[in-house]
Parts: sequence; structure tokens; C-alpha cells
Amino acid sequence: VWGLDVAIDVVFAPSGTDLERVALALALSRSDRAVTKILLGQDEVGSGCVLAAAGQYFAGETAVASGLCKGSRIAGFEEVELLSLPVRDENGAPVSSDWMTTAIGAVVEAVTDRGGAPLVHVVHGSKTGLVLPDLDGIDRLLAGFGDRLSIVVDACQARIEADRLHAYLDRQAIVLLTGSTFMGGPPFSGVALIPA
Repeated sequence: VWGLDVAIDVVFAPSGTDLERVALALALSRSDRAVTKILLGQDEVGSGCVLAAAGQYFAGETAVASGLCKGSRIAGFEEVELLSLPVRDENGAPVSSDWMTTAIGAVVEAVTDRGGAPLVHVVHGSKTGLVLPDLDGIDRLLAGFGDRLSIVVDACQARIEADRLHAYLDRQAIVLLTGSTFMGGPPFSGVALIPA
């Protein structure tokens, strides 16, 4: 349906929230530096996303364990820091893509200057439909930071067309989708698309 190249790897997970850990694990595997996850619009993503994006348990149980402490660190994700950037101004209006790109760039520069590995969580179709930053903004960030920057696109609402999906993958971004939202499929149907 998406016309994906055979080189694209696919990772299935119970939810988009669980997929946050897939992106973190991949970012950690790419670098020997601590990963800083830069989350955009924490109020407009899944309720457990903030914890999962920080490498923490977002529930008291998983498919293989119970009696966990929600919010506690998951083994293997000790070297993860979470920073959050708002997608709305003080009046509740969405910020512009240019503003968001500049804000991300400043944080990425600070993270790389102190030796960290930034992982930017781009929003494509938040719960209120926002897309930040746009492709031009992503291209500006990639031009400025190159392979020092990893990108994961939260398209979990699945309000995305095939050409935009391919545009993200062409930029080496991991794309997260779920079938349970806009597609109207069953719950527990998350998928991460991972470029080679």
C-alpha cells in the first residue's frame, strides 16, 4: 500500500508509544554518546509518550512483566535525556515551522556541543493535526548537522500521504505509524519504518 522499498526495515509493536523505545534503541546503537530526545508537543502526543520517549516504563506492566513502577528507567536506557519543545505559543496558537526549526537547531547545537547525540521527534499530524517542522525545516537541520542528528517522525495518527512518507524515509528518518487511529484498524498495531 505504501510502496516501500525492500530496503526499509519494519518493526512491529503494540502501540505508537512502544515504538518510541524502538527509535531510542536505534539512536543509542548509532552512537557511543548519551542520547537526548527532543520531543515536540508533548501535550499533543499519546499520554505515555513522554515517559517512553525518556526510556521509562509508561505502565505498571508489559507483555512479559508485571509489578513495574510506572516512570522508572528501563534497563539499557540509562543514557537518555528528554527535552521538550512546545508547538504552541503562550496564547495557544501553533508556532511556525521556521520558529520550530530555529528552536530545534539551538537545542541540537547545545546537545552536540556537550558531546550528546540528539534525536529529534518530529510531529506529523498531532492529535490536533499539526505538522512541525515542515520538510524545508528538516532539510535545514540536516544541512546544518548532518549525521550528528537522528530524526524520528511521529506519524502515528496516520494522517500522511505516501509521497510525504517517502520524503521522510529518503531523509533517513524513522517513521512511526499505527493502524488503530485514522486507518480505523484494531488497537495494538504499531509499526516503525526504518531506512537502511
